Parts: sequence; C-alpha cells; structure tokens
Amino acid sequence: TTEIYTLSLHDALPISFSFRFGENNVIGLVTAFRTGISAYRVPEILSYRTISDIPVNQTVNIPPTGIQGMAWGEIGLHYSRRNTDSDIHTAFGVTPRLLLGMEGFYTRAQSDFDYTQRQGDTVAFGSARWDYALTTGNFTDNSDSVRARVQGKGFGIDLGFVWAAPDDEGDTDTDYTWRLGVSLLDVGFMRFGNTAEKHHIEFDTTVTVSEADFPPADNPHELIEDASQAFLGDPAASLQSRSFSMGLPTALSVQFDFKAASRFYVSGLWVQRVKLLKNSLQRPSTLAVVPRFEHRWLSFSVPIVLNDWQSLRMGVAARLGFLYLGTDNLNSFFKKEKLTGADFYVGLKINAFSFGSREGSGLRKSGGSRGRQKRGKIKCYDF
Repeated sequence: TTEIYTLSLHDALPISFSFRFGENNVIGLVTAFRTGISAYRVPEILSYRTISDIPVNQTVNIPPTGIQGMAWGEIGLHYSRRNTDSDIHTAFGVTPRLLLGMEGFYTRAQSDFDYTQRQGDTVAFGSARWDYALTTGNFTDNSDSVRARVQGKGFGIDLGFVWAAPDDEGDTDTDYTWRLGVSLLDVGFMRFGNTAEKHHIEFDTTVTVSEADFPPADNPHELIEDASQAFLGDPAASLQSRSFSMGLPTALSVQFDFKAASRFYVSGLWVQRVKLLKNSLQRPSTLAVVPRFEHRWLSFSVPIVLNDWQSLRMGVAARLGFLYLGTDNLNSFFKKEKLTGADFYVGLKINAFSFGSREGSGLRKSGGSRGRQKRGKIKCYDF
C-alpha cells in the first residue's frame, strides 16, 4: 500500500488592532475564529475507488492512519519591541492567546488491521486498535438547539525574532539590505471537557459486522453505542473518559529577505510543521521563494511554492496603492487536463497616514541609527 494522500484545510477570520507607544513598542489585541482539519499518511487503499473495487473475500491490510479537526475562537494580546541602536536592528514579538473550543474530533488507527468484504453488506475486521474522540454538545434530536457553544478551553502562543541590516542608501530608516526572521507559531493545546467523549476499541480476533448492526439513528450517540456493541459486545465498553486534548497546528517558520538591487528583493520562507501532541492538528509544510519589485505605490511578485514537499506551484501577485490581487496557482488558469485547484484573491488595505509636524507640510527630520538625516514621508502601505 502506497501512502500518497494528505489533507490539510485551515481557515481563519481575524479581527485585531494595535498601537505604538514610544518609538519602539507596539501592543495590540488580536481575535480570530479558526477552523482546521488535517490527515497525513492516508493509505491509498482508503480511497473510495480503490476500496470499492476490492473483490469479495479478499483480505487487505490497512496501515495506521488518522484524521483531526477543530473549530475554535481566540482572544490574545500582542507585544513587540524593536531596537535600532546598533548596526544590526533587532525586534521580537509575543502573542499569548486564550483559546475557546467550539468543536473538535480525532480518530486514529494505532496499528495495522485487516479488512475483508464479505457477501452482501457484511464486512470482517481483524485485530484492530482504534481511538476516537469528539465533542457532544450538539448531539441532539432537536436541530433547533444546535448552536455555536464553548466546549473547551486552552492556551496558545506565538513567538518571533527578527534581525535586519539597515540600508544606508534607502529612502527611509526602515529600508534594509537583508532581514532574517525566526518564529514559533501556534504552540499550545485545547482541552475539551464535560460535553466530550474519548473512546477506544480494541480486539485481537476477527469481528464481522453488517448493516443490521447499525440501524438508522436519530442521535449520533446511538451510532457510537452501536459501534461499541458491534465490536466489543457492550454499548458502553468503548467509552474511556469524558474529556480529551488536542494540539494546535504548531510550526517553525524561518523567513529571509534581501535586497538584490534597487527596488528588487528576493525572499524565502520555510514553514515546517511540528507535532507536539499525539492528537494535534497539522499544517502543511511549505518552502517558498518570492522575487519581487517594490515601489511606494506599486509592487509585483512571483511566488514559487513547494507545498508539503509534493506539489510545486507558481503564483503571481500585484499591488497598486492599497489594492492587491493575485493567485497562488497560476498554472491552474492554463492547464485544464488534470485540474486539482485554482484560486484568485483581491483585497484592500488601508493604513493610517502619518504626517510631520512642520507647518503641516508632511515633512520632518528624523535621525537614523547612524545619525542620518531623512525626510519624513507619508507612511507607505506596508505588506
């Protein structure tokens, strides 16, 4: 069996604000609603087309695999500080967050197990160890009572450090010849309790089940009890506890950016997922190289991305003032034979403008880290 399938879907709806105090400090409030689902090393045999074509009475071995999913909200504080008093500018930031879990689940086969399709609607399983857990707050026969509710709490934190070499020939004190950043993202966990269940099913003999063992159910609890009855002979035997924990999609991120020529930059990004807990969400690992042209009111870039060490994509992005647009998969608009996905994005970003105090002219004198005198300008759109 060849392990070829991976799944990682993550989305976030953030709302945040920040303000600067002094020259070098920033504090802020961050909020977000996030969802994620991931599965790695999914064996090819589990694809519908493959498993549905297995001949009757032929036994196949299915290796360990699993899937995790979670929906949660975040409320956090942010603090960052920069130091521009030396030849190498530095900055660090930290964002601790309170996590409010809405829904969560995981399922995992801990060992190989045999699968055999019998005649009719009968299936035989041999020697298995399965774990699964899920939130149950919305298990009800009444669909009107289903709603978003907090079923768990947790803690998460982001940490980051940046080093940059200032550019003496740049237009502003924020220009640099190179910049290096290292970050730890989503270090944390979620604990679901009270309205949660963790189950374990284990057997070392062949167990045969049929459709009759799983009659139509109005409540998901009935399906869970039917599974426990079918494999363990007791509808309550699989329940291990009424709480479980899950990890956030933790990752190590390294970013490097350097100025290749006037207004031309090349940046690199490496994001490597790190599994801290056994039942953690997992984000895709990413390696990207992005050459770009930067101007005050115009920029253009061509990201080249290797996603999860499997698929290579090229995109294009442009910014016109406060309008930006682009795609992460340019090839999808030209190659239709084996289309696996396409995307296009467009957006607006509006920053507050900062004007100087010299008779309203918008100009001011500011000393650089090496005593340079620069004309202050309206703050450029910073991406």
